[in-house]
Amino acid sequence: MTVFFHLSQWFWRRIQQQYLKSWFKDDSLRRVFRQVQTLAFFPLDDVIEAFNLIKLNAPKNASSFIFYVEKNYVGSLSKKARFPVELWNLNERVKLDLPRTNNNIESWHSRINKNVNRNLTIKKVIVLFKNEQNSMETDLVMLFSGRKLKAVKSQVERREEELKNLLHDLQLSNLDMFLNGIARMISEKICNGKLKSTAN
Repeated sequence: MTVFFHLSQWFWRRIQQQYLKSWFKDDSLRRVFRQVQTLAFFPLDDVIEAFNLIKLNAPKNASSFIFYVEKNYVGSLSKKARFPVELWNLNERVKLDLPRTNNNIESWHSRINKNVNRNLTIKKVIVLFKNEQNSMETDLVMLFSGRKLKAVKSQVERREEELKNLLHDLQLSNLDMFLNGIARMISEKICNGKLKSTAN
């Protein structure tokens, strides 16, 4: 799972609570939703400015959603957000090619849980940890030699590279274009069925 996935889920739940009936009819509401999602990719110092642009162009019927996002995720110059931007922002992670998911941790938990559900003795736990250490050391050798642990689909690599290029090219003079570009990428990903929990 990614921070972005959970952030989008929170936004989508809010939409479901208040706007589900108009969601399917109102393109401007869907556009605001996608643009708010893009805030996760803005540089930390530009999130409030980007949010203010979204807020300025948002239709009146999205005001409750905009207020929710401002109060809980963006904040303002006079009041901090409930969840600080630093907590959910992905800009630097994308630029530095750092993982944006915790899938590796979840797979480790899954491996451990399979063995924990058995009747474990001290001896079995020691063997389990030794096997896990061997696995981790093998992964480290692969990483230090420049290889990837998992093959990534070319479509995912292409989208990641496109996102990274957009972030590097961001200029505040083109803020609206950036908002719409990332929103388009998010929309394409959703339409391809990748983020069903935030989709139509």
